[in-house]
Amino acid sequence: MDWLRDELRPETIVYKYYPFIRLCNLLATHELSFQKVSAWKTTDPFEDIFRECTLHSPDLICALHVSNFCDQLYGQSWTLQADKMHMWKEFSIIDDSLEKVSVLVKTTVSDLQSIIGYSTVINGYSFFNTRRVGKVSYLEQNEIISWIESLKNINPTEIQQYAEVAAFIKRKKRNDGYDYSREEEIRCLAWGEDEEKDLFIFKDVDTMVFSEYVLDPRLTRDQSIFVKERLMELGVDEKIIHPSHLTY
Repeated sequence: MDWLRDELRPETIVYKYYPFIRLCNLLATHELSFQKVSAWKTTDPFEDIFRECTLHSPDLICALHVSNFCDQLYGQSWTLQADKMHMWKEFSIIDDSLEKVSVLVKTTVSDLQSIIGYSTVINGYSFFNTRRVGKVSYLEQNEIISWIESLKNINPTEIQQYAEVAAFIKRKKRNDGYDYSREEEIRCLAWGEDEEKDLFIFKDVDTMVFSEYVLDPRLTRDQSIFVKERLMELGVDEKIIHPSHLTY
């Protein structure tokens, strides 16, 4: 449980390598979408790992509770890494269509919290936040497996709390050697009430909380102009749209 701790100060600057098409949709609709945390498993099998937890409990439907809670948890990834080439290469793909290119968006922890809200609920005997912004803890694969195996005897009333803890845990390295810890990931989490929905949508988002937009350094001049003009059409001030400081 020590992994889930509030280390981020409100003024901490955070970034997201935001897919251009999704960013345009956010700016146009003022709706911010979180996807199910379970969907992250498509890129890393160690995501949604809490679902593998087998609890020893007199409650015969405890396993179903675990699955239901996992399906009600939604999230979005941000980072402490600003304008770094290894991040551009991992999260932005350049082609003629620009369908997979990203734009680096800057804000603060406080502003993220203002978007997603902050509240508490009662679940059994436990009080905890239903929405949270926090750092990811990077662990070795064997450490993650050992931790999951250690949860066999937790109280069923604590399932939701441990599911949230697990969502802030990520393995240090991918099987191909890629170092996840270089991403310095920040995660925003929110609990939904309907596990059937694929997205949790925050409406009426004030996009003015995004204080800077940085373009991929690998874009051509014409591509950069196109992306910049599209952002401006959607209300972004030209003064806060900048080229990357990187050379490519």
